[in-house]
Amino acid sequence: MAMTGTVALYARISKDAEGRAEGVATQERKGRKLAADLWPGSPIRVFVDNDLTAADPDVVRPGFEELLTDVRRGNVAHIVAAEQSRLTRRPAEWEDLAVTLARAGIKEVNTYRSGAIPVAGSRLLGRILSAVDAEEVERTKARINDKLDALAAEGRPAGGGSYGYRRTVDPDGRKALEVDPERAEVIRWAAGRVLAGWSLASIVRDLEARNVPTARGGKWSTTTIKSMLRSPTIAGLRVHRGEVVRQGTWEPILDPDEWRQVVAALTSPQTVTRSDGSAYAVSRNRRPARRYLLTGGLAICGKCGAPMVAQQRRSRAGGRSPSYLCHPTGTRPDGTKACSGIGIGAEPFEDFVVNAVLAELNRPDFLAHLTDEDDDDARGDLVAGLDRIDARRADLARLWAAGDLSGGEWEAARAQLERDRQRIEGDLADLPARQEHVDYSAVVDGWAGMTLDERREVLRLLLAKVTVLPAKPGTRRFDPERVAIEWRVV
Repeated sequence: MAMTGTVALYARISKDAEGRAEGVATQERKGRKLAADLWPGSPIRVFVDNDLTAADPDVVRPGFEELLTDVRRGNVAHIVAAEQSRLTRRPAEWEDLAVTLARAGIKEVNTYRSGAIPVAGSRLLGRILSAVDAEEVERTKARINDKLDALAAEGRPAGGGSYGYRRTVDPDGRKALEVDPERAEVIRWAAGRVLAGWSLASIVRDLEARNVPTARGGKWSTTTIKSMLRSPTIAGLRVHRGEVVRQGTWEPILDPDEWRQVVAALTSPQTVTRSDGSAYAVSRNRRPARRYLLTGGLAICGKCGAPMVAQQRRSRAGGRSPSYLCHPTGTRPDGTKACSGIGIGAEPFEDFVVNAVLAELNRPDFLAHLTDEDDDDARGDLVAGLDRIDARRADLARLWAAGDLSGGEWEAARAQLERDRQRIEGDLADLPARQEHVDYSAVVDGWAGMTLDERREVLRLLLAKVTVLPAKPGTRRFDPERVAIEWRVV
């Protein structure tokens, strides 16, 4: 005689990254057939957990939890699943489930692969299957990890997609990456903009205005830009377990050295100069409180060579006006105290320098003589320093794994290397961009709409320094002859 009562049908698939929803659909179809054969006419309630593992105790499965709630409330008479491992792959969880089902009067779990599995009385079969499932999980994890280790050692790409590339296969039929020319150009353009000092917000506005599609068809954001440009994949670097392990087998979109400078520009602290000439670091995610174009070492005192600082200065009429001053707390190049003997009005001084810059940018012969050879030498030294830090970190990991370093020694050494990395990346970010990355026609056309930081970066690219000479006696108006501009040209 057929039993009556609600049948709970549980369907689960561990991973559905490729959208294979037919996995749980097939389980439901076969489970419904089994339920109809065993208990004709009984109502069936389906509980589904798609793309969720049953092997990790930290993973919450809403469908499974809802099933347990119904069982405890006495709303379930029978349990159906494809196999026991769909319900759980952990022996301890199986024991808890068996007790819960037994208390609800449910004597077995019915599966269409393994038959009926007792949960009351002798539960030996369920325990054996649970132990076998748990062991299989561990073997599967080990096989996957071995395969991932091998792929990383060979420099082959990891799973998942990356903006700028298309998934393909090599002549041996193995997964490979192929550069997507259109998206690669977006990456190169955005990287050049970052190195040239343009804000992420301006990059987003430009991409949106040109209707450039994102990887998934959504809108561009500063977070999207950062994620795209910080990916080691675009530099052809293979990452495994959070570390760069080697050069990958695919073509890089950005030169690794250039990529490092982009990452440094996006992540390292920015140095801001106080009115007294001292400096402090500000996160690049925060806008520094700086309102002047020529601070930070660009404007130099013509008497003593100390950097000039900008601040509000009280006028004779009682008001305040922005000025550049050789500040008494400043320091000359030789380390002695600044002379504090020169000052100049900020607005006419900045306007004069900006007009001179824009005028020079309109001369083709000026652009032909721009150079950054000294910066390239410094850039190479800094990148080599980062490479040495990466190699040292790998050595430390090997020593720690071999037991030659204690945990405390390893942490102390890693902390020092991290401090060294942050210092070098800060120096790298402070270098001007390569001239090849700067579209000076865009600078000329877009100067009025540029942010203060963008304008400052342009001046830093073009100017070595701007020296303010002493004023002539009796002169009260701005005198252009007091300003000597030194360009970054051959």
